[in-house]
This record gives sequence, structure tokens and C-alpha cells, in this order.
Amino acid sequence: MYPHVEDAVYIETWPEQWRKYHSNEKRKELTEEQCKKLLQYDYFADVVFNFLSHLYSFYKKDKNKIDNFVNVKDWVRLHRGHWEMHMDDYENVDSYDKGFKDFINDYLI
Repeated sequence: MYPHVEDAVYIETWPEQWRKYHSNEKRKELTEEQCKKLLQYDYFADVVFNFLSHLYSFYKKDKNKIDNFVNVKDWVRLHRGHWEMHMDDYENVDSYDKGFKDFINDYLI
């Protein structure tokens, strides 16, 4: 139903499209369908990182237990552009604690 939310090719283009979406001038270049997909992906990636944040708390910050439960590295690296884009606009800076942000960023090094 929403295959683009896990499509690496689509996800790679998302940050640039997201910038267009947030530009009054360039937003006109996007179709309604493109806008829908951008929002669907944004919501999906937010859910991924919120889920990982809950796991981080549930497993009391134990990286090994979290990694044994879910393949964090692949998810984080696939959705890297989303994570980094929202660091720039402070959404992730304000939404997550430092320990969790460090946990995610360790996968991106």
C-alpha cells in the first residue's frame, strides 16, 4: 500500500523533495500525489524513530538487547536522511534525549 516508505531509491530523494515541500515557491513543482507520499514517508520515519526510542527506554539503554530484538542498524541507515533533516529543524533535538540521539548517531558513524 505504501511501498515507497521502505524503498531506498525513494528515501534517498526524500530530503530534497521535503525541502521543496517546505518552500512556498518550489512547492508548486510537486504534484498532489508527491506531497502525499512525502507526508506518508515523514510519518512512517517518525514512527520508526519513536519505536526505537521506546525500545531504548524499555531495554534500559542496553544496545545488545535492542539489537537482538530488531535490526536497528539497517533501519537507522535507511532512514538517515530523515533523521538528519529533522536534526536541522530541531524536531529531533527537542523530541529525544541526548542518550537516545547518541545511540542513533552511533549507527551513522
